[in-house]
Amino acid sequence: MDFGTPDPPSQPVRECGKCEELPGVIPCDCGEHFCEGCHRKHLLRNPTHRQNPHEKYYSFWSSVTDVLSVVNGEDNHSDTFKKDETAKWFGLVTKARYGGRVSVIVETPRLAKLVENSVHAYENSPGLQFPSITSFVGFTGAGKSVLIRSLIYHSAKDGAFGSFESPVPGAKSGEGVLLSTTGEVNLYAEPSTFGTKSPIFFADCEGIMGSEPLAAKHQKDWAKFGRKYRVQVPMDRRTVVKKIYPRFLYIFSDVVCYVTRDHRSWADTAVRLLEWSSIGAQTTINQDTLPALIIILNAPIVENTAWVSDDLDAVTRDFFRVIENELEANDGLRALASKYGDTSMLELFKRSYSSVYVHYIPLQGNGKLGDVDIVYKQTERLLSRIKSDTARVQNNRAGSLTRFDNKQLSTITDLAFKHLAAGSAEPFDFGQCRQHGGVPETLDSHFGEYLRHCFKSNIRLGLGACVSTLGSAIFINTLAAKVEGKYWINTLRRTIFVPSVIFNSRVREACQKAMDSFRDENSICAYIDPESGTRCINTKVGHAKGHQSKTGAFMRSGGYIEEEGSITTALFLSSIEGYIGSLIQKFTAIGHSNLKIWRQLAAKEHRKNIERLRLENVYPKAGRAETDDPFSTTTICYGCFFRHSEYLLPCGHTICETCIRANSTVDAAMKYTGKHTLEGCVVCGTSIGPGWPYEVRLRPQLSGPRILSLDGGGVRGIVQLTTLQRLESLIGLGLPIGFFFDLIVGTSTGGFIALALGIQGRSANSLVDEFKAVCHTGFSGRRQNTGQISSFFSWMSLKSAYFTQNLQEAFQAHFQKIGDSKVFGLRNHCRVGVTTTVMSEAKLICNYKRGGIGKYLTSDLILSDAARCTSAAPLYFDPKMHDGNFCRDGGLKESNPVHLAITESKGIWGPRSNYDMVLSVGSGLGSKPQPDSPYNYLVKPQWLWKLFCPFLDKMNGEEEWIKYRESGADRIVERSSRLNVFFSEEVEPSFDDLAKMKKMEADAKSYTSFEDPILKSPFSPISSRSELSVLETLADRLRATLFFLEVKSIDKSDGFIIIVKGIIRCRLGPDDAGFSNLLGMVSSFRVSQEVIKPNTPPSEYFGLEIEFSHESIDEAIRIDVNFGKRHWVAISGSPMTIKEIMEQWDSVGALDDDGNSENRPTSDSDIPENSIGGDPPVPTSTISDSGFLPTAGPSGNDLFDRRSETNYDQESIDDIDMRTLRTDDASDFSFDASY
Repeated sequence: MDFGTPDPPSQPVRECGKCEELPGVIPCDCGEHFCEGCHRKHLLRNPTHRQNPHEKYYSFWSSVTDVLSVVNGEDNHSDTFKKDETAKWFGLVTKARYGGRVSVIVETPRLAKLVENSVHAYENSPGLQFPSITSFVGFTGAGKSVLIRSLIYHSAKDGAFGSFESPVPGAKSGEGVLLSTTGEVNLYAEPSTFGTKSPIFFADCEGIMGSEPLAAKHQKDWAKFGRKYRVQVPMDRRTVVKKIYPRFLYIFSDVVCYVTRDHRSWADTAVRLLEWSSIGAQTTINQDTLPALIIILNAPIVENTAWVSDDLDAVTRDFFRVIENELEANDGLRALASKYGDTSMLELFKRSYSSVYVHYIPLQGNGKLGDVDIVYKQTERLLSRIKSDTARVQNNRAGSLTRFDNKQLSTITDLAFKHLAAGSAEPFDFGQCRQHGGVPETLDSHFGEYLRHCFKSNIRLGLGACVSTLGSAIFINTLAAKVEGKYWINTLRRTIFVPSVIFNSRVREACQKAMDSFRDENSICAYIDPESGTRCINTKVGHAKGHQSKTGAFMRSGGYIEEEGSITTALFLSSIEGYIGSLIQKFTAIGHSNLKIWRQLAAKEHRKNIERLRLENVYPKAGRAETDDPFSTTTICYGCFFRHSEYLLPCGHTICETCIRANSTVDAAMKYTGKHTLEGCVVCGTSIGPGWPYEVRLRPQLSGPRILSLDGGGVRGIVQLTTLQRLESLIGLGLPIGFFFDLIVGTSTGGFIALALGIQGRSANSLVDEFKAVCHTGFSGRRQNTGQISSFFSWMSLKSAYFTQNLQEAFQAHFQKIGDSKVFGLRNHCRVGVTTTVMSEAKLICNYKRGGIGKYLTSDLILSDAARCTSAAPLYFDPKMHDGNFCRDGGLKESNPVHLAITESKGIWGPRSNYDMVLSVGSGLGSKPQPDSPYNYLVKPQWLWKLFCPFLDKMNGEEEWIKYRESGADRIVERSSRLNVFFSEEVEPSFDDLAKMKKMEADAKSYTSFEDPILKSPFSPISSRSELSVLETLADRLRATLFFLEVKSIDKSDGFIIIVKGIIRCRLGPDDAGFSNLLGMVSSFRVSQEVIKPNTPPSEYFGLEIEFSHESIDEAIRIDVNFGKRHWVAISGSPMTIKEIMEQWDSVGALDDDGNSENRPTSDSDIPENSIGGDPPVPTSTISDSGFLPTAGPSGNDLFDRRSETNYDQESIDDIDMRTLRTDDASDFSFDASY
């Protein structure tokens, strides 16, 4: 680079050259110095003279250019480049391997780190930010690095320039002049927007020539960190710089700054720029918002005073005037214009950019415009233009769903890197960005994803089966409708069979939104190029660049053209309504108004419809799900569309619990214990191969949720685990402790334990020794020079006291013993969530939510990585990079996750669940908290240090427990217990105190003074005060939850007394471990003070018929079990009111005494056929025929709250003169099985 760098004046202040009295503080370009008054007079007489730059301008120029020149020696140069290495964002790394060369693109956590720091920059910085990238590209030596430094200098507040990272400017002499300074692509924060809703980041791209950069020999560490993408097609460095970098930067930049010093051949500059742009623009499709382009004439020798005037568009006009004349003369430009039908250079540019602006920055020290103050002013103007262009493009992105927030951006960059590294000739589809952008899950988003599968590239493909399957799903969902609190039975019976009730306004609105969205985002343009016959690939919302081919190549300008005869939203809606109406007609002829028969018929119809989708290649064929099978990675249950997928089937597809219940084989195990068997996949139909038939236990309908909350605590987790080991042993059935809980939420080491107990089904007893091994491996290898970590570590704040790799390997060794599987996908009844801290917010990784939205991180990671995410305590271990975020110890925000566990349970099972148990287990407490670490000062930045300081003090979890007890509902708190061991030593052991693990374990084995439960209402879990220890009583309570009530009938025929008949069932059966031991422990049952002795032999399923009655529906009804002790403990779901029983019981879906479902036959052949025969008539424009079914699902997992759709005249239950409701006479009335 050829920039002069004059030193600021150093001579002492002289007298004014005119009055010779006052100091001459103002230098004039004539060489004289004047006082202020004399200088004004001097300029009047000599208007061509001007003031020399103020000293602040020299300071500015010196700061942005003198970096390498002010240090001497190779070592100092190395330190400068080493410091700048922390700014590396992504780049190419090539290594010799196996006799060849392997290239990978490495993306460091730089973007995530900048965003994280931006979120915590100020106290009022928003947590949700939308980062914007401005990319600086151009040939080597164009001055990009100095330009970015100048912009950062301008943007930083007074004196703050040094606190912001900025590029190393190019060398001014020696061999470095010919080399790129920046290696790969670096990323820097723009100071004035840092910490705001839309922070701007400057991307400094390696020079287009792709020569080995000057920084390369000094920057060796960056490639060790971050995500790696192997380049599938062999490419050298220059090819990657010219082909890969432009594509990526074009995709994600809001502003592209093309920096050039060539003023003589603007036409050539335009051609090179258009070629660079076409690499990005013609390899992306469906792009709604185009970036802005700023061409920067940086330090050319030519001068033009108009270009630095207040006419900001002067240089843009001159630029286009010059190159416009070249349109005919230049073969390259003429060819481009002719190819695309453009008639001006501006039209050519606007194929790739939303706006084009040309900016001029003079060469400092050259001619009249080379003064530093002019350079300063022009740089300031450039910064203002970048910010205004950014705001405009960001606003446009927001309207097209391509304005990505801090989390989404990482997901999308991962998508783009995978695409680019694959070397695919296909263009990058912005439509995928919109689909992967974390759109909140709503019913219309579920329907919309379904439509994309059905219609694919041709909207006519699969229309019939698509509409009929959606129609039957809607039909089934309405038949399973839950109507809580108030009922009018006769009205319900009359109106449920009206099309407007089934296809009600809210479902219709969801369908309309889904189809409108599909037509805008997925229906491709109908334009066909008359010469090549190639069809446009762009959609309506992605048509900003005109018509493009499937390779991304431009064809012609023009707007979106809708295909003639395409399906309109109105026709789509009428087709669904017509199909539903035809089903009503058919079912009425067969079953009149019998809801049981209607459910059977709807189920058969739905199964037929899904089979049709398989035949039309909309749904996958039978077999193991392929790696890229979208049905195996979706959050939607494709059995019903209304709920989230949760359960992982052997074939790799996932469905919701409602679909498990509705499609299971009806057998004795299902009837008596709640163990469901699925013979085949609802989605693909496969039923052969490992894992089939699929068996899973589901929570019985009238049972209560059982919640386990596990604190964090590092090595102190041994206390928690030993306590659970004791409780497991006291239950005495040989079953793992996780079997007795429906939801386990854990933090830090409690999270690790939760994954092992809940997902892998490990017993607490088997886990104790392995936990010790993990701790001894993970907390070994302490760093000796903790305060002297390399600059790259220093930048990332990865100062860990222990080698994190040891902990990672310990987790892997542990989980691999059974199988280090993915977290997502329920394999048993137990739902598990582990906490982690992202920035300063608590997040969850769960096996029952795929995540990626809101507080849920994606759960598509292996168990050992999830354990790392939840236990990455600052100072002790490095953060874990997952889902585009730095994940740190969950205990930073949720040291005791009991509140979070309750919130999650309400989201799963509804806000009015009757809990069997909420058990919170701590990792020990003492009179004094553990001492601060001597390395606390290493926790940076400041916001993280503020989280870390209370982390150690509050590790015993008691403060959160007290808050929970004081703020929780009485009925829940009464069912809640806290187990925490008080250490024998005064001071709590530290997080990493391996030496005291043996003593902690001994304390936990002998401790008996646990907190007594609160028992003060008729709904308490124990009917009399237990004389046993807290642990023994808890063991009895958990054992009692294996029993539950199955209702057979509810009778209020006399108008005064309500009579409930039912059977006490057991979750275990004759073939289950522990069943005979359990029966041997049971002494008797007590139902409303009546004691009943069971007589079921161990060879049979347990069943005890009972009957109870009451005149009030709001009084507590107790069903207790006695295990040969003085106290009685409630079975699962008990005590409960008759009103609650009526609200939760699904009379239509109940099972008869022979194990047959009243609402579903054992096979389709058992369903009565229409006497007329054939399928229901369907409007010609709509459908053919082809399904499955859900009955009713957990209210918290249903996207559509059906209760509000019940528009019947209603009155409260206790005001209704209700006749007997039995499973053999339930056609008039239905309670939903919201289990």
